[in-house]
Amino acid sequence: MREVLLVGLLMMTGSCWQSVELLAAENLVGKQTMESYEIWCDGELIGQGTAEVLGDSTADAIWMLFRTVNLRVITSQASSSSADTDTAPLEIHGAIELRTSTAGRAACDQLALLPTTDGWRVHPADVLRCALVRNDTSDHDAANRTLGKTAPLPRRSIVIAHRGASGYLPEHTQASACLAYGLGADYVEQDVVLTKESVPIVLHDIHLDTVTDVAIQFPNRARPDGRYYALDFTWDEIKTLQVHERTAHKRNLDGTWNPVFPERFPVGKSSFRLSSLSEMIELIQGLNHSTGKRVGIYPELKHPSWHRKQGYDLSKVTLQMLTEFGYRDHGDAIYVQCFEPEELKRIRTELKSELPLIQLIDSDHDGDQLWSPAGLAEIGRYADAVGPSLERIFTVAADGQVNYNPHVATAHSVGLVVHPWTLRTDSLPDNVTSTDKLMEIIRHADLDGFFSDFPDRTRF
Repeated sequence: MREVLLVGLLMMTGSCWQSVELLAAENLVGKQTMESYEIWCDGELIGQGTAEVLGDSTADAIWMLFRTVNLRVITSQASSSSADTDTAPLEIHGAIELRTSTAGRAACDQLALLPTTDGWRVHPADVLRCALVRNDTSDHDAANRTLGKTAPLPRRSIVIAHRGASGYLPEHTQASACLAYGLGADYVEQDVVLTKESVPIVLHDIHLDTVTDVAIQFPNRARPDGRYYALDFTWDEIKTLQVHERTAHKRNLDGTWNPVFPERFPVGKSSFRLSSLSEMIELIQGLNHSTGKRVGIYPELKHPSWHRKQGYDLSKVTLQMLTEFGYRDHGDAIYVQCFEPEELKRIRTELKSELPLIQLIDSDHDGDQLWSPAGLAEIGRYADAVGPSLERIFTVAADGQVNYNPHVATAHSVGLVVHPWTLRTDSLPDNVTSTDKLMEIIRHADLDGFFSDFPDRTRF
């Protein structure tokens, strides 16, 4: 485990910048290599330097470097034309390439420099959008010919473990999170709701009855609608519940359960329990410490407006806890996600969070409005990424023809990262006949990442 230090000279056209130093700190584990790099814009060399990196291969290390480091401009001289950019980003547009001596190049069309207290940094959306193109592009060319001339070049997308490795173990348990970590997920998701005493816990629904034995242990605690709400239970009570694979919220007359995914972990076998958000963060941070990795967390605020109607402020409580665990800045290994646009705007303005925000987009009518050029432009004003449902990314006709949605490019054009949900090898999209076919489609969808129940089987 080493600190990666880049020191380079960047000379921009028009004297917008006279000199900068780029500083990046990232923990990379594996083979140590020295790489020289150059920064080009529209065919003109504007920066160069060397980097000492660690990785299983040079290509992997350089890819990791350019995708995940938080570049910081620690000294700069702006021209008089930039004097009013104390709070606004400075943008570089053009054919930008980050070239390495052996691994290939990371290419993008824009870099936005955002002001910080100690200088400037590259907008994470731009870093994550850089596509690695190896020096030998024959494999990419062949893949493009297979899917058609309009298919974009493949890129390495981050894998977000959806509720942990939920395809193998009951969702949102520590066992599921540990397995996801071990299977190589880049981020592990935590859905967050509150208990009676405002303890944030990791649970997909505001109800407990689809994934626990709450109806058996507390048969008289349901609301009039027959559901058992986490908000009606203390954390001490919830810790006594046994967690099982997701089922229908009511049992059969013979006492058996109807699992949503019958081929997954057997209902009622072994012993699992729910975790608080603090326990789950401690688990991921502890594994990062012991392995030297930098796996991120990906909390979702579940129904914050419903919580407020009940007298609870889910967003405020959750953000306070994230701050306590060191998640404060835009460059931290975290995304905060939510389906509610107004709540994300509140987080950015009223609660003044600088964390990366992701606007989730459903497949309903409200989602249609968000997943449009005007909607995406608006999202770009308060969020850093979008998480559309998978069917918004592509459709497959009965004859196997893949049709990609153009709004992925629209999202990228306004600086948004695209992380759709959810890849499931046991529940494939219509007319997709195998996991291999699914991953072939995803590989050419120009995505920055995706949610997956099977983080080991859905990566490339």
